[in-house]
Amino acid sequence: MFPVAQRWLRNRLVHALKPHQSAIWVNFAPVALQHNNSMECLTSTLASCVACDLPGSLRKPFTRYNRNTSATRTGQLPKHPAPFGVALNARRSLKQPRAVFTTDSHPAEAHSKTDSLWDSFCEHAAGEWEGATATFSADGTPHELPSQYVPQEFTDWNVTLYDWQSQCSMQPQATGIKCLLKRLMPTVGCEADAQSFNEDKRQLFESTTPMTEGHQAVLSNGSYTTTSSLQLTNQTSLRFEHCLATAEQRRIRLVQHVTASSASGPWKLSTVEVHNEKYDAPYNGGASLSGCGGGMSNFAESAKLDIQQLQQERKITSSRCYNVSEDGKLQLQDLPHQICSSSLAGITCLPLNTYSIVQSDQHGGLLIEAGVLQKDNCLLVAQQRFVDGRCTVMTIGSKTSA
Repeated sequence: MFPVAQRWLRNRLVHALKPHQSAIWVNFAPVALQHNNSMECLTSTLASCVACDLPGSLRKPFTRYNRNTSATRTGQLPKHPAPFGVALNARRSLKQPRAVFTTDSHPAEAHSKTDSLWDSFCEHAAGEWEGATATFSADGTPHELPSQYVPQEFTDWNVTLYDWQSQCSMQPQATGIKCLLKRLMPTVGCEADAQSFNEDKRQLFESTTPMTEGHQAVLSNGSYTTTSSLQLTNQTSLRFEHCLATAEQRRIRLVQHVTASSASGPWKLSTVEVHNEKYDAPYNGGASLSGCGGGMSNFAESAKLDIQQLQQERKITSSRCYNVSEDGKLQLQDLPHQICSSSLAGITCLPLNTYSIVQSDQHGGLLIEAGVLQKDNCLLVAQQRFVDGRCTVMTIGSKTSA
């Protein structure tokens, strides 16, 4: 379908079908229309719809084509032609029950108990999280989106894109957390119209034994800190991920990519990703993309954290500190007097009042830190320390004004 005709049809549908906006969420695929049999033509155009709350008797499977991966996905479409009650932006309520921790790697039932730290953490970390993400260099310069993903119209208009709209699906399992991040391809209209996305699958806290309290550095509110390796030996590239819950159903994830020219270091920050996310729905495996009009605002070009704000005196509040043994097990210890770096060397100030610190020496010493300064002057911090080439301490928590 020609873009102009596609937008015209979409706007007509949204205006005419407004009374039934809770029935279906619509994504328009670029399907060529035929000039005869308009109802079949309309049904083809709606080939990328995802049914939200229709009764089972009114649904039947359909196949959605993904241009990016040449893969298909099974969805739902009404058994009868869509009524004139289709809306583009039906959203799930943020008040739906949160997904909770499950013990099976292919969960069927959810635990109702949240009496342990790990269960409470999983309850708050699980779900579909929509947001915006951007990547920055070590000096805080935002990276442009790769040109192959940017529509020609933006180039013609001299518009540079730095932010992705994203959707992160998190599912706690017995041996870790399954994480699926989708970066939606930018479109001239709305990313909800896009059928293509980049996909990044990871298993966080991967373990061969069931997770229990003390296995990982987490907080009950869904915050965590993790690394791709607890050892620096024979490593030249490491990935550190920190998730800091900033408010109810809000969080910021910072992912630091650290590299070294040799296994002996020194280590330097290569890039850092900032993911600003809000809870959207219980976990569904990313079966549907977030609708148009939602998501988070772009932030890559916004003001960066003022380094002087980190120099104020603060006292430790809700925090947890772990000693890491040589076999990788974590043991809770008393809180240290300082959970932030005493030096701001190696700091990268970033938008959204976030920052990254990487400090390294030639003797196997490495300090990794990431944080968020909130409006109430509360500082959320995640930190990892390496001594003699291995991780020895993990700390995650908060500090408030003294």
